[in-house]
Amino acid sequence: MKHRASKPNFCGFLVHTVKRLFFTEHYHFHTWLGLLLVALNVPVGWGGATLFLFFAVHYNSSICYRLAALTYLGSWLMLGAGILLAGPGTVKGFRARIPRAWKAWRRMRHTQ
Repeated sequence: MKHRASKPNFCGFLVHTVKRLFFTEHYHFHTWLGLLLVALNVPVGWGGATLFLFFAVHYNSSICYRLAALTYLGSWLMLGAGILLAGPGTVKGFRARIPRAWKAWRRMRHTQ
């Protein structure tokens, strides 16, 4: 019986891309910190703002509205600091590798 390899799935694509992005080069501590800040930007911004808005509506508090706005603003500051810490070389490398990996994955999905 001949075993045929199945088509790659999206989770396999993510694991492969993350391995290529993070483990092929040696990054310094400030680069890792910058990448962490970029990754946490969206959950902190949207999650924190949503949580404070929920408290503002529930407790009818104007302070919570201000905290929601400050949390969202802080997430943008996190993004900027993360990009600065990661450095322009890391950002350019990621922006170059991700579309190429995405095209390769789509091409492989259609050929098998």
